[in-house]
Amino acid sequence: MQFMVNTSIQCLCKVQMMNGGVASYNSSTGVCKYIDASTHTETETMYAADDTPIVLASCLETTCSGVYQIAPYPGWTFSGYCDADTTGGPWTVIQNRHIGDVDFFRNWNEYKNGFGNIDGDFWIGNDNLHRLTADPCVLRVELEDWAGNFQYIEYTQFQVANEANNYRLSIGGYSGNVYDAMAYHHGKDFCTVDRDNDEILTVNCALISDSGWWMSQCTKCNLNSIRTPILPPIGNNRFIEWFDYLPGGSYVTLKNTKMMIRN
Repeated sequence: MQFMVNTSIQCLCKVQMMNGGVASYNSSTGVCKYIDASTHTETETMYAADDTPIVLASCLETTCSGVYQIAPYPGWTFSGYCDADTTGGPWTVIQNRHIGDVDFFRNWNEYKNGFGNIDGDFWIGNDNLHRLTADPCVLRVELEDWAGNFQYIEYTQFQVANEANNYRLSIGGYSGNVYDAMAYHHGKDFCTVDRDNDEILTVNCALISDSGWWMSQCTKCNLNSIRTPILPPIGNNRFIEWFDYLPGGSYVTLKNTKMMIRN
């Protein structure tokens, strides 16, 4: 599917090219000035508000956060959000939830292809995830609860298998300031309401969490469930969760989440 895209010309212009060239944007004149580091020549181009995005091979080429067309190799292009502001970036954002206007209770094909607003709440798509993680990536997860507490986690080994293997998750190399809840999901298959790949014969974990995620018996973390400030009763998994988010073995509901990768 095609994501909805809101492109910033200023962001598109501020791109560090693979040959070391640098571009900068003058908002008062609408001029993008590009300096080629290899030839030391300078080029100026006027950009209109409806100009098409600059195409990048990866988010590592940009120095400005924003929406880009990303073409890792011929025949594969997708709309992606590059985060050049977060520590350790630039990152390719693969999931974002901070508005609450996108329903994440989707079927297998929707999670496969991706959905949402690429500069808002979205899932990048499991096919894209598999391709982007053909080589192990660094995953960074940022979390915020409804009380305004922030936490982060990083993994040095993050890979997603292909569809034939149910987009199985491989994850390791944890660091961060909150419990390693994703370890519970290592080696588990992706599940949706119409693909019950979890490890409980009598329960559809995707159905009872209104989401798609890597499920075991069901989850210790699930960033694709319902965005709600109300913690439901025990046994109800319909909330964005991360076990032991606040130390003590308890759950709280999460307000905002972001998942990002870097090669």
